[in-house]
Formats: sequence, structure tokens, C-alpha cells
Amino acid sequence: MKTTDRSKETGQSKAKGLYKEAKNLANATVLHFTSLEDEVDLRPDMKFHITINGIRFDCLLIEVKCPSSTSKNDLFKLSIETQFLLNRLIEHGANNCTVYGVLVYGFSCSVYKMTLVAPKVYLTVEVRQYFLPRCLEDFHVVVNTLSSFLQLRDL
Repeated sequence: MKTTDRSKETGQSKAKGLYKEAKNLANATVLHFTSLEDEVDLRPDMKFHITINGIRFDCLLIEVKCPSSTSKNDLFKLSIETQFLLNRLIEHGANNCTVYGVLVYGFSCSVYKMTLVAPKVYLTVEVRQYFLPRCLEDFHVVVNTLSSFLQLRDL
């Protein structure tokens, strides 16, 4: 008899656990601002994060694309990824936030910032463009490249 009661308790506790997981998943789905979050290809090539009060927040994304690549438009991908970053910050109570992304296309780099200007209206603006040196003769672009990195650090 005790075995039967115990199996009922175990079954009930499993059901409660599954219910809690389903409820958490349902709540998580409701919090999203865009339906594109189920896209599996949306992983940045590189990202940097900070930790505030034990919570990890991504703050800068980098997408790299070779000029001869036939893959999807990385600017679109970068804009969707930065939307996710912005949404997460807003979910945690941040106001008037801005997130940044860098798109590297061959030796050309563009820095973009994204803000939420109205509900479900995201604004992406190119902040700066710089170039990576291709050879020793291109070494003069390093000054602009380094100043771009310093600007990113200060943002």
C-alpha cells in the first residue's frame, strides 16, 4: 500500500514539475518582442558580455563575412541578434538602452547601434565605418581602426 502511495506521490511531483516547466516556457514565450527568436541560425560569430548582479548581459555582437560568401545577409542577421539583446535588457528593467554590433565584411568594418524608438519599432544606425589593413602599405588605416575600437570601448 505504501508503495502505491509513494508512486502516486512521485507521479504527482513529476506532473507538478512538468507543469512548472511548461508554465515557465509559456511565460518566456510571452515576454519576447519578436517572433523570429526561434530562428536557429541566429548566433553571432563573436560576442562580448558584462555581468551585473550575477546576470550576464551581452553588450556587443560581431558578425564576420567573407566577400565571396553566398550565405544570408549578415546585416539582417546582426539586426535580429541586436533586437534580442535589446529585448533582454528591457525585460530586466533597463530604460532607453542602446546595443551595438559590428559587421565585418572582408577588410571593411561597420559599427551599428540599435535603439527601441516605439513598441516593436527598432532603429538601426551605422555609427562608424573603418578598415582593417590588408598589407603593409595599408598600415596607415590602423590609426582609424584603433580609434574605432576605443570608441566602441567607451560606448
